[in-house]
Amino acid sequence: GPWRTVEQVELATLEWVWWWNNQRLLSELDYRTPTEAEHEYYAETESLLESTASQENT
Repeated sequence: GPWRTVEQVELATLEWVWWWNNQRLLSELDYRTPTEAEHEYYAETESLLESTASQENT
């Protein structure tokens, strides 16, 4: 039924946001979740930065 308190709305919103970021697969992200895509992006970025830094030090 309808939510009766602000806390119920907040909990439902948090559950939806969790689902949106951690369960929903996106074709634009090769059928990965936004969280998976974000983790991969930052891992690749960190790897590139480390590679660039090591090249500058040689």
